[in-house]
Amino acid sequence: MTIMAALATLLAAAQQPPAAQRERDAFNEARRDGSIEAYEQFLDAYPRGYYTEQARLNRDDAVVRAYCRPDVTLDLLVDYIEINQ
Repeated sequence: MTIMAALATLLAAAQQPPAAQRERDAFNEARRDGSIEAYEQFLDAYPRGYYTEQARLNRDDAVVRAYCRPDVTLDLLVDYIEINQ
């Protein structure tokens, strides 16, 4: 590797946010969206991390908000549980 190529690689790495920053940005994006799907995507990308437990709790709250309403039938709730086991 030439010196210029090594320097270019170092500069590119320095411009990328560190892993912790990317995880925090992804969590904040999921939190802003607030949907079950957004938290599921975050958890798929970061199954173990600083924000993982909070993302699970927020996802569970989103599930309660989405499915624990008078207009949601038991069949719909059972379908959701079967899909996500």
